[in-house]
Amino acid sequence: MPTKIAAAARPTPAKMIKTSDKSPKRRFEDDITDDDEYKTIPPTKISKSDLILQHIMEMKTTQTSMKLTLDDLNVSNKEFRNLIKALQTEVTTLKEKVHTLECDNERLDIELRKKNVILFGLEDEVDESNAVSKSKVEKLLSEKLQIRDVNIDTVHRLSKFTSGRTRPIRVQLLYQNDRDLILSQRSKLKSQVNSKGDCYFLNEDLPLKTRLTRKILRDKLVDALKNKSTAKIDYSRNEIVVDGKLYKVVNKSLVEQSRQSPVTTTTSNQENRTSAVFL
Repeated sequence: MPTKIAAAARPTPAKMIKTSDKSPKRRFEDDITDDDEYKTIPPTKISKSDLILQHIMEMKTTQTSMKLTLDDLNVSNKEFRNLIKALQTEVTTLKEKVHTLECDNERLDIELRKKNVILFGLEDEVDESNAVSKSKVEKLLSEKLQIRDVNIDTVHRLSKFTSGRTRPIRVQLLYQNDRDLILSQRSKLKSQVNSKGDCYFLNEDLPLKTRLTRKILRDKLVDALKNKSTAKIDYSRNEIVVDGKLYKVVNKSLVEQSRQSPVTTTTSNQENRTSAVFL
């Protein structure tokens, strides 16, 4: 009879205790509430002295920051002042250069015009050519002034033709001596008129600035003569004396001067005559 082999002893399983889900002994993450995880920290009490000290430190920090900003502004301001000073110096230098160039251009313009004369009163025509104008000038010089041996370079009318108005003529000569000869005889044109009744007269070819200045002086002279005042003009100084008061042309206007300087009369009858200024 076969022998019974005792079964190997098996470990007795631990006793499983079933716990209800609602048992307070069993807790899961889902059951953790906010009150359990985050708890309110009670505020710390700060004394008045600590609060005042804190404000003082903040004010010192702000003051230091403002001081640094002010120092930066002072440096920038100093740099701007130096830059402005340099620009002012440069502007002054440029003004001096411009003034020098203007004076040089004016002197050059005067030199170029020294061989020219301006003739007024010579009959004008529509679409008149320079050759026709030149023949008219030569005829007037020959018949009115008895001048024939002059060398004329170019002749042309000034401005555009306008009906009822006689344009002046600029006559450019080859030599200044010829120009001086013509101007020395211009008094012969005093009583001469053209077919329209316009007077003939000759003037120097002056720069625009000089012509405007002389026109201002002549206008003042005309007003003085109308008021029966005594007046003397000095074109070289751009001055006029009216009843003992000295006036000078400054920036295109007459300005009374505090000191009176001697002024000599160097005008001629032709220069005293008020004429239009042609640009």
